[in-house]
Amino acid sequence: MGATIFLRAQRPLRLLALFMLSTACESSPEVEVRLRVDDIERGTQYGATVSLEEGAERISAILRDREAASAPSPASAAPTMVTSPPTTTPALRRALAAAERAPQEELPGVARNLVLAAPDVWPGLLASIEAPLPHSKRNYKAVLDVIGGDVPNRYGHFARTWKRRHGYSVKLSTDWVADLLALPEAQLTRTLRPMYRDLLRVSLSLHAAAHIGRADHDLAPAVVDALIAAAYAKDGVFRDEVSRAFDELGDPAIPQLVRRSRLPTDDPARAFEVGVRQAKYARFVLDRMDRWIPSRAASPLRAEPALLADLLRAYGEVLNGEAALLLVDLSDDDTPALREAARDAFRALVTGRAATRKRRNLRLLGGRSSSERAELTYRGHAMNALVSALERVAPDALEADPPCPDRREDGTLDLLCTQRPLRLFGALLHAYDARRVARAEQLLAESDALRDVDPARALAKLDGLVSVGAHLYVAEPLAERFAQIARQREQDGRRAESAELLRKAAFFLHATHPERAEELRARALRHEASLPGLQPEGRAMLERAAATADDAPDDTPPVRPPIDAGQIRATHTWGMTALLLLGLLTLAGGRMTARDDADRARA
Repeated sequence: MGATIFLRAQRPLRLLALFMLSTACESSPEVEVRLRVDDIERGTQYGATVSLEEGAERISAILRDREAASAPSPASAAPTMVTSPPTTTPALRRALAAAERAPQEELPGVARNLVLAAPDVWPGLLASIEAPLPHSKRNYKAVLDVIGGDVPNRYGHFARTWKRRHGYSVKLSTDWVADLLALPEAQLTRTLRPMYRDLLRVSLSLHAAAHIGRADHDLAPAVVDALIAAAYAKDGVFRDEVSRAFDELGDPAIPQLVRRSRLPTDDPARAFEVGVRQAKYARFVLDRMDRWIPSRAASPLRAEPALLADLLRAYGEVLNGEAALLLVDLSDDDTPALREAARDAFRALVTGRAATRKRRNLRLLGGRSSSERAELTYRGHAMNALVSALERVAPDALEADPPCPDRREDGTLDLLCTQRPLRLFGALLHAYDARRVARAEQLLAESDALRDVDPARALAKLDGLVSVGAHLYVAEPLAERFAQIARQREQDGRRAESAELLRKAAFFLHATHPERAEELRARALRHEASLPGLQPEGRAMLERAAATADDAPDDTPPVRPPIDAGQIRATHTWGMTALLLLGLLTLAGGRMTARDDADRARA
């Protein structure tokens, strides 16, 4: 409800005088006050007749409101200028407050800096995104209708987008932040201006979250969860802008979107639950980004192995059978982290929970119908990928383990047959590793042949072996060859190169032979300390480090406290005594049994 009183230039003074006279009257006269009341919902007008006392109270309230409106408020008087992206929590609070209270001419600068917030302010930004919205969806939609913002209905249908695609001329916003900043706030009624500021603040927070997720990949999963939750706040008011925030976030969002795309249930009766709708929305976002197909999702992440490994693990967690071919191929990748992630994910496909096959009624030609299984399960996809890979790499493994039915004639599961995919996957990994070991041994042999003829090419062969990820299979021979070449460099007086090679050798031995690795590291430190041109402080530091490496214990500290040697001897003595007593009792029992048999025979 809104009320408007038409007052002339001197009307406030006259009303004030009327109020003062009314207080001096002893009787209680009445005055008729005509008010035009606008009903926003119905658009009608009506008047009301009130007493003089009530009219005086309304007049005084109007005067107080006019004085309060003319006086500068503390919020507007406070500085609201944001001159740089927020990097601390207080700076973020000031930026968010400016988005809500700053004059409109300052809002573009506030928006420009707020969307570039640093990752350190993520907790505060998450609180801003998750803060409950005080107004109704209808009020926010009234503001968005001015700029052409599309808001879904209760079924998730976007009317403006549908009309635009079908040839209707409708206003459709593709950037809420830009359109809200371009909208003069004076075009909105006073009741809609708080909704305008809420829309602007949340939209800026969404894009700031996307920037943070892109800048810090460790925060990307939390950003994805926050954006998906925001897409369903207030019945999905911000879902259209959240989709654009995902476009801005880009590839770092793919692994977590894959995890969130797993449907919690397939029951049609629960299709409108929030968890099911959010999973479907994650699938929609992946399809919108052209990342729903596993090969297309993995292709842009080849330059970022950490993200790709996380994506492979996500496929294993959600048991995505369509990723089986990708996982089999990457199980032989040269990057060790990708190789292990792909193997773990594919192992989940062949050892995960029992797969359920969907049945659908299919209409066939001739009026017949069929309820056969309509699609492969993730186990079926994994088996097809295994067979395809083994036919190329190790066809003998398929002949040695022929297919068999999972269930026997009585309906029980045959565990030997159900574990066939896991056995075949083990055979495939064995073939992959054998091929990689053979390749590594070949490179080692080529390096040995070139060591005396062309040492530079021999060293390049060893580095190439590391680059293809084969060093894990021949770590010890590779380390010894690096140590031999380092010894030659030392004899030639090239101590810097010798130190570098010794560090490489120590790296390959630190897991299996830590004592030898520390010895090589100490030699490298001494070579570096003897190099010319070092400052005395640097030389002393290297010498101290070499001495520390020499004094390092031969064995790594045990996880459990060591057992006393005397206790070990006592335990050994008691064990031998117990064994001796057991032998004597066994011998005595045998003799007694034989004596009883002899007595019975004589009887």
